[in-house]
Amino acid sequence: MRSKVQFRYVLSDEKPSLSVAMNIAWKSLKISLRYPFNILYWALVPIGWIMPAIFQGIALTGGTTSTKFASATGTPDWLSYMVLGSVLYMYVMSALWGIGNALRWEQMSGTLESLLVTPISRVDILIGTALAETATTTLTATVQLIVLLLIFGIPFALSHVLPFIILLTLMLLAFYGFAMAMAGVVMVFKDPDALTQFLDTLFYVVIPVRYPISKLPYAARIISLLIPATYAFTAIRAIILLNKSIQAVMDVIAILCVFTLCLWMFGYLTFAYAEYRTKRAGGVGKY
Repeated sequence: MRSKVQFRYVLSDEKPSLSVAMNIAWKSLKISLRYPFNILYWALVPIGWIMPAIFQGIALTGGTTSTKFASATGTPDWLSYMVLGSVLYMYVMSALWGIGNALRWEQMSGTLESLLVTPISRVDILIGTALAETATTTLTATVQLIVLLLIFGIPFALSHVLPFIILLTLMLLAFYGFAMAMAGVVMVFKDPDALTQFLDTLFYVVIPVRYPISKLPYAARIISLLIPATYAFTAIRAIILLNKSIQAVMDVIAILCVFTLCLWMFGYLTFAYAEYRTKRAGGVGKY
């Protein structure tokens, strides 16, 4: 009975507050802005990561389009397909590395105990981190997209902006719910690197970042369909590369809303139980 009471207390924590989350986000942003070269690194270096694949594709197809690729994706423009996937994957990485490891980094900074005894919702800590990560990732992703637009001329029009923002926001909300669960796992098991790198590698393989999921083995396709980014990537490409309207992807929007609801419930309950278990074991301050 005692453990149930304690667990319920964790779940009935202080009510989330947008102003608190915004303050935490601003704190995280101020720290990030103290290291401008780090932001510049993440804005430019990922362009170098995708360049070998682009050059290889040009060498294999003799250009930036392929009829074989069109039969699998609906568009022959494989270069724009890959570039959009790489830019969008920056947001997946920010959720996994930034939010999932937020409390671990607070612990390594010596500020976790102070945060946990502050009368604020634990969710505010993660939401604030999510807002800061979204802001910095949007900055770096925008720089990447502009540079790649200037180099390769990807067909991105103003009419694509609103659907792009809607789909991206829903994908982020779903992933941030998953990242909340991941933050709880990291709180219990401490070392985040192995789990984060495993998920990062898994997602990069099964999500359609550079190729359609139809080319994956059957088991990998099943895993891909359990990840919200698969639907968001496909819908965003349909709008930008195939000139589909937002009405044409309403089914994807509905799926992402379901993902968001389910993953936030799962993430919150997982995080609450992880905090309860960590406090019961006296492991909050342990490395």
